Amino acid sequence: MRTPQEKLICGSVYRVTPLGAKAGRVMAVRLLKLLGPMTASFVDGVVRDSSDGTGALAIGASDAIRELTQRIATADVETISDELAKTTVLVLDGDREPLLSSLFDDHFAARYDAYTQWLAFALTVNFSSFFGASAAEPGAAAGLWQRLSQLVESLSKSPIPSTGTSTASPPRESTPTA
Repeated sequence: MRTPQEKLICGSVYRVTPLGAKAGRVMAVRLLKLLGPMTASFVDGVVRDSSDGTGALAIGASDAIRELTQRIATADVETISDELAKTTVLVLDGDREPLLSSLFDDHFAARYDAYTQWLAFALTVNFSSFFGASAAEPGAAAGLWQRLSQLVESLSKSPIPSTGTSTASPPRESTPTA
């Protein structure tokens, strides 16, 4: 079901209707291609750092941001924004509710804070179930922080040393000489 959601952002009310399944799956693939390597860099940075959890998260986050900025292209941002703007209405005074796509350029001119908040909201409306939690839900940031902290804690634990004989290969009796 494509139930619209509204949000007040920087003085404007946006009503976002989720994309249809066909347009959504195309965008999901595009997002995965951007976010997959970024997530891998985050996890690699966390695992690589041996400091406390906060330091590991900082290293992981910086690696993820670096990865995203190296991969993202203007065309990706344009395509994602343009597609989401087609399913967003700007709720104005009275009965006027134009599609955001029809006034996108003028509406967001010199208002990049509003643009990024709208984009995050539109992505949340469309993909919150896919990515695991809605950023619009109260406590979502705290929940994400808790999940990341648990991940760091589990990754930073030392492996349990083996106390038995490996059965993968027989013990070497002697070193062959030529």
